[in-house]
Amino acid sequence: MANNFTNDQEKIKKGRKNTFKDSDELTVTAAPRDQILKELKTSLDDDNMGSTIVEKWYQANADRQEWMDRQKDYLQTWDEFLVSTDNGPYEGSSSLHLPMPLVVAKTLHARFLQALVGFEPFFQARSRTSALVEKQDLIEDVMMYYLKDKANYDQGAVAAIDKWVWDWITIGSGVLKLRWDVSLEKYKDIEESFEVDMVQEVDDEGNIVEIPKIQRFEEPIDRIEKTFEGPVFETINFEDICIVKGDGCPQRADFVIERTFLTASELWTLVDRKVFNKKSVEKVIQGGNDYYQGSINQDVKSMRSQNSGEDNLTNETEIDRYEFLESYINMDVDGSGVNSKVVAWTHVRSKEICGANYLRRMHQSGKVPYFKADYHLRRNQEHGIGIIEMMYPLSVEMDAMHNMRIDFGILSTMPFGFYRPTSSMEPEKLNLEPGALIPVDNPQTDIVFPNLGNRTSFGMQEEQSIMNMLERLSGVNEMTMGMMGQQGAARTATGAQALVNESSANLDVHLRRLNIAWKDVLKFLFTMLQQRMPDGLEFRLTGDDGADRFRKVQTKDEIKGHYDIEIDSNSSSSNRMIRIQNADTAAQLQQDQLAVQLGLVGPREIYEAKKSQLMARGIKDFYKYFKEPIEQRIFSPKEVVDRLLRGVETPVTMQDDHEGIIKYIDFLLNDDKTMGQFTEQDAISLSARFQQQQQMLQALDQMAAQQRNTAQMQQNQAQGQDQTLPMGEGSGAPEGEMS
Repeated sequence: MANNFTNDQEKIKKGRKNTFKDSDELTVTAAPRDQILKELKTSLDDDNMGSTIVEKWYQANADRQEWMDRQKDYLQTWDEFLVSTDNGPYEGSSSLHLPMPLVVAKTLHARFLQALVGFEPFFQARSRTSALVEKQDLIEDVMMYYLKDKANYDQGAVAAIDKWVWDWITIGSGVLKLRWDVSLEKYKDIEESFEVDMVQEVDDEGNIVEIPKIQRFEEPIDRIEKTFEGPVFETINFEDICIVKGDGCPQRADFVIERTFLTASELWTLVDRKVFNKKSVEKVIQGGNDYYQGSINQDVKSMRSQNSGEDNLTNETEIDRYEFLESYINMDVDGSGVNSKVVAWTHVRSKEICGANYLRRMHQSGKVPYFKADYHLRRNQEHGIGIIEMMYPLSVEMDAMHNMRIDFGILSTMPFGFYRPTSSMEPEKLNLEPGALIPVDNPQTDIVFPNLGNRTSFGMQEEQSIMNMLERLSGVNEMTMGMMGQQGAARTATGAQALVNESSANLDVHLRRLNIAWKDVLKFLFTMLQQRMPDGLEFRLTGDDGADRFRKVQTKDEIKGHYDIEIDSNSSSSNRMIRIQNADTAAQLQQDQLAVQLGLVGPREIYEAKKSQLMARGIKDFYKYFKEPIEQRIFSPKEVVDRLLRGVETPVTMQDDHEGIIKYIDFLLNDDKTMGQFTEQDAISLSARFQQQQQMLQALDQMAAQQRNTAQMQQNQAQGQDQTLPMGEGSGAPEGEMS
């Protein structure tokens, strides 16, 4: 039974009305590079590629079925905390599950997420050419604005990155997808209009005057509003994506297929934006909707629903959806022998291809928009190993030993015994109750309560051994979790610091693998912004001085160019105490008098050190405590002239190479070959700058002469005072001589 607000099949029969169309105020149609290629779709249909894609999807899932079954077992170790998988020897045995995998996963998740996005900026942009150095700050500001605020429907990308890191730790492989989305909303609005009529009235003096009277009118109007346009970060569930070959790397894989569910409204929007084929979408909708329940790998989704307290996946309140496969395939389309990266959207049940395009046409970088990070690598395999899988056998053993110890404790604590049956008592089990009297002939000989002794020490020792193994395996210990355990090497500050450093080094190898994928994500985001960012982007930033800075990017051309994205996240940077110690050490080194005298340390370096100290302590509003020093760059004579001729304002400063600039401008003005290249306005600008530099040089000479005169006067005055000193004060016979 269809469950929707509208009847989708009835719409097709009667014909759709009021479809999205372009207007003067808003362009609904997708960019030409995103629109469906009819020739490519026809070629894929001729090759029956829709059936091939669906078959590949089912085959790939069949090949990884054993891996999927294991993931369900691993999921239970941290997502369901009530019952252990190990059964006790008797009814009523302890079956508690210790959530050690969750404790370790939570600790690692907090540590790695802090290293990735815990400190700003998340990255640094470095230009590959000297001409683009001045735009590095603009690149960083634009990307940080999208990452923190604009992405994911104005919610920022941090929540999606959080889920990505969690999957990377628990499953062993985290897959992050980055796409560009445009959201449209249609509604009935009210448009206000005004009319001005001249009305005659009599003023206080009895004269007839005309007074304007404004009439306001409100009329209903249909509007289509673009509610969002920007990048969307999505964490893909492992059961919804298949990456075949290429060692699990989406960029080198033979094909990548993602399963998604789309509503009829989303399908019609894609048709109106010319991304999907209209006839193909009509065929899909006429065939009826699909359900989560019954789809491939739905048992994993059902397990998540049950663990969260929900009954099932398909719910009567959900809107009808249609199951699609978004495929990225390397194939020879036209028989030329050269492969092309093709993107196709295929409906699973009907095997109908609704959209097709070339990957490099959509994304100029040619990158598949999926980024996979592996926690621990398996050579030549598609899936990594997560911390849950590493800990699984030890976790099961821990549950078994703990429950065995509880059972031993119960047997040792609860009294049980044996008695001799008599003629008045049948040989049957008797339940002991407080205050109950049991008739026996001789209680001292007829009743025996065996003493089993304390047998829990064996379990405690074994649990401690397992905990030691878990700490060595995961790199998570009491100090990592901020707890003070046994003293040992941690009894001194030096020993504790050494342990923290070693612990950070153990985790660095995993974080470096995550950094590789994170850098690819940032590079892809930058190329996407270069290609798709809307013109006239405006946003607000907070400067180092605490004042609001407003940025406006007129066109995409302002962020064009080749830049490298550098990230400096490591395990040590995620440890707050290590960051504080490093910042304090750097500040102390700057106090070296030799460095100050040699000019290696100046106001800018001291400001940056103080800023790092406050930021390491979590104080972001450092501008309340320190003011940024005002510094001006010293340009060479050639740079001064080049900027002057380009119309770039370059003020005259005391630190300029005045003599060099004067000689260089004098050479240009007196050289006939060079003067022939300048306009009259250029010559006037050069002459004016020549005079300004001369005036500044003369002022500096006068200032230096005044300083010399002042110094000479002070010296003469000091000498005069020495000569007028009385005998015995500063004069007389040297010590040890007779006068």
